[in-house]
Amino acid sequence: MSETKASNIKVERTGVNRRDLLGGTAKAAALAGIAGAVAGGTAGGALFGAGPAAAAGSGNQKYEVKPGDLDEYYVFHSGGQSGELRILGLPSMRELHASRCSTAAAPRAGA
Repeated sequence: MSETKASNIKVERTGVNRRDLLGGTAKAAALAGIAGAVAGGTAGGALFGAGPAAAAGSGNQKYEVKPGDLDEYYVFHSGGQSGELRILGLPSMRELHASRCSTAAAPRAGA
């Protein structure tokens, strides 16, 4: 019987490997976050405890919908397996309506 020995051949790969790609992306994200915090960005201000007043931006944005006022947008949200349909108002996030939309199971073939 002939025996073969595995040779110690090192193969150099060119290009970007997964570790370099993910490490570079993480470094870029960290630098962008720090730059935003230093520049006074809203995410950086909220991240470092500047409070909700600093995170609100210029202050001319309206987030409160008073009782009796209509919302600007409406969200139709499916309950998935529960078979519900919910209608929410945006930006108030009030639940305006919830209804059961499931139907009886379809009859099986041959039954």
